[in-house]
Amino acid sequence: MFSPEKIAFKPFTQKAFLATPTMHGEELDYIRLAYDTNWMSTVGENINEVERIAAEKAEVGYAVGLACCTAALHLCVKLAGERLYGKSPISHGALEGRRVFCSDMTFDATLNPVVYEGGIPVFIDTEADSWNMDPVALEQAFTLYPEVKLVVMAHLYGFPAKVDEIKRICEAHGALLIEDAAQGTGASYKGRRCGSFGDIACTSFFPSKPLGCYGDGGAVFTDSDEVSELISSLKVHGKGSSKYDNVRIGMNSRLDTVQAAVLLAKMDLLDDEMEKRQQVAARYWDAFEGKIQTPKITEESVSSFAQFVLIAESQEQRDAVVAAMKAAGVPSLIYYPKPLHEMKAFGESMGRFSNAERYARCNFGIPFSPYITEEEQDQVVSAVLSAL
Repeated sequence: MFSPEKIAFKPFTQKAFLATPTMHGEELDYIRLAYDTNWMSTVGENINEVERIAAEKAEVGYAVGLACCTAALHLCVKLAGERLYGKSPISHGALEGRRVFCSDMTFDATLNPVVYEGGIPVFIDTEADSWNMDPVALEQAFTLYPEVKLVVMAHLYGFPAKVDEIKRICEAHGALLIEDAAQGTGASYKGRRCGSFGDIACTSFFPSKPLGCYGDGGAVFTDSDEVSELISSLKVHGKGSSKYDNVRIGMNSRLDTVQAAVLLAKMDLLDDEMEKRQQVAARYWDAFEGKIQTPKITEESVSSFAQFVLIAESQEQRDAVVAAMKAAGVPSLIYYPKPLHEMKAFGESMGRFSNAERYARCNFGIPFSPYITEEEQDQVVSAVLSAL
């Protein structure tokens, strides 16, 4: 029998975490409620309430909870492909043999579903200062591949992309837009929440995200009654009138009541944590101004600051700063060491990706949390500046 006394659990002693999950204690109350009412399952009021509040905070009609954001993206891609090209035959993907424009600088989970459905990713370079998909590069891509009808873009680290321009370009070319707001919960652009711009969108509840549970979770955002119903079917094996009546090919990807319980507690604190994130970011900006490149955000944007990433002048300088941070006991992480077009797993590249490549060679993430103290921030700043 499991006995905690027999396991040498040790609490973390390092204070300056990179992107630590937040834990408050109220989560246990919601978990206990699910346990006491015998709703330890993948259905129940916890999940219904999470979906209602998530839709409200994203300013969309519906949020459908899933087991993870990758599954949410997969279902977004599948539905977009079927809407564009019709329902695919058994054993064929919804995008089979068709090119899809995708963000080049993001986690590969943004792209995997395109390949799962038989699509061919064509990568779009980033902007030099925001590191999100460059609308100019996207417009140029349509001149080379005018047949493309699907674009998948991400808000990197919760910094809003120029999603209105991207959406306008998509509409001009008759293309659908999938908005990956995995890191963008709480972020907004020109007064609209990230996750509300795309033809369909998704977010992540992974623990390190701005709104995270204790295991994994995600959601699809939509204003469409039909899409909401289809996602609700597809996440339960493609169920019809019941889970034993399969009317389409789906998957098993359901948010569970324990993760939903955690999210309910954290949703009460989300607005306050977003404000704290802005304050922490402002201190970093003030400390690094004129010394190293910091994230650029316009007055019309609000970032969720899933991470706070700096850009060195060169890879050599980046490596020197990271070494100095390690020596000072301050953690760092490179988000991400390769743009997707350089990874063996994915498809074709389109020209040069000078911005994405420079970013990958020179970026490093520093500790960031709504609860990092000023003393801890000073320690981080001191370690970074010591190597510049």
